[in-house]
Amino acid sequence: MDSKVPTFAETWAAMEKLVEAGKCKNIGLSNFNIAQIEEVLKTAKIKPANLQVESHPHLPNLELLEFCKSNDMSFVAYSPLANPGSMFRKEDQVDLLHDVDVLKIAEKHGKSAGQVLIRYQIDKGNGVVPKSASPARIEQN
Repeated sequence: MDSKVPTFAETWAAMEKLVEAGKCKNIGLSNFNIAQIEEVLKTAKIKPANLQVESHPHLPNLELLEFCKSNDMSFVAYSPLANPGSMFRKEDQVDLLHDVDVLKIAEKHGKSAGQVLIRYQIDKGNGVVPKSASPARIEQN
């Protein structure tokens, strides 16, 4: 087994072959920062269509969002609720579903905190991938 880890450019070239073979229509990136995206763009024949990263009011990734807009890449926010049930949450990490400001906005508009956080992304023009283990919240969102 070859232990050489492919570069971003090599991996991207392999993904471009999938588009050329008709296996997919678009290809994108996940959890890349600006320097990593620029590295891909240097050699890309097909520009990334999308970037998916964690984004919510406490981690808006605004510089990354602007970079995507200026490079005609869509921006998709995962964990727009800030992962309230994650086992990796820190004790001092604010639960956005119980954040005072989010709850005030929700009450004012007759919506749930989750709906407010999802709308926050939509209003920025972002795609949103909310996740919940609760069937009621899934339907609500």
